[in-house]
Amino acid sequence: MNQEADRNPLRHPTAGHTPSDLPTEGLPRRLLLRLVCMTICPEEREAFRRVYEEVAPSVRGFPGCLYLTFWEGVTPGEVATCSVWMSPAALEAYRASQVFRRNWTRLKRFFIKRARAYSFYVPEEVVRAWITQSWHSDSLRSLP
Repeated sequence: MNQEADRNPLRHPTAGHTPSDLPTEGLPRRLLLRLVCMTICPEEREAFRRVYEEVAPSVRGFPGCLYLTFWEGVTPGEVATCSVWMSPAALEAYRASQVFRRNWTRLKRFFIKRARAYSFYVPEEVVRAWITQSWHSDSLRSLP
């Protein structure tokens, strides 16, 4: 991996699953994409990111989670997670779990505003193409 690719968070192994992690068959016709937007104190960004990196494997490993990544907003203190789930039921099972309660308790102490969550149905081929492009597209090498 070259140095430019190393600086691109979409190419970094901790950013989310790789395309080879996605099932090759048995995916539903559409998947659930979940965005959770959070506002944190900009000075707490590094501490928040450390806690996120600690809890992320438990989300990625939860049944029905296909992908999870972390985004930083243009505005300081704005952050988001993007996850892809097999179904709304899979997401709800996670949200009802002890894993979620433990993770959310650790993260929400950083919030200075109420988190906002949005769910969208996305065709499986779009999600697969997006993740594949995020990891393999030469065009991303030109991004700062």
